[in-house]
Order: sequence, then structure tokens, then C-alpha cells
Amino acid sequence: MDSMPNSPAEKMGITAGDIIISINNQPIRGLEDIINFFQNYNNYIWVETIDIFGKRKVYEYRDYQNGIDELGILTIPKYSFNVPIIEDRGGLFNIIKSKFRKQ
Repeated sequence: MDSMPNSPAEKMGITAGDIIISINNQPIRGLEDIINFFQNYNNYIWVETIDIFGKRKVYEYRDYQNGIDELGILTIPKYSFNVPIIEDRGGLFNIIKSKFRKQ
């Protein structure tokens, strides 16, 4: 998992590799649980995570004016066979790299 720029998750400090355990004490077992949680209006959330070192953390976020309708996270797909693989075969990446290469 990773946070989108300027999202509630990023503002809370949730980082790449964090695993969400619960939101507002509701257990999270998968993406469906997160989607279901945000079906209701929320203006204050707390998210419990486990980081890549196994340490539990709790993050809080408030938005009383606009409410919170999503976390703004990128998740790892449940089934990797549905994930497109993008392979750069030397096209754009090499062009960009050559522009910055010291001669």
C-alpha cells in the first residue's frame, strides 16, 4: 500500500508498506472493508496500521468542514494475474536518461 499525494492517508503519515488493521476500531480484512467503511459520512477517523518492521501505529485525521470519503491509498491487488506489467524496452526511459547523462 502507498498513499496518494495530498490525501488523508498522506496527511496522517501512512507510508508505503503499512498494513491497515482497523479504521475507527472496525477490522479491515481487505479493500472491500475499506470501501464499505467510507459508504457512511465520516469527519474524524483513526487508522491502526502495522508498519514494515511490525510496529503498530495509530493515525488520526479530521475534516469537519468537508468530511472524509476516502483514504487516498494505492493497494496491492489481491490477484496478481490481473495486474498489467509495464515494460520499458529502452524507449522513453532511455531518452530521458540520455538527456541527463554527463558527458
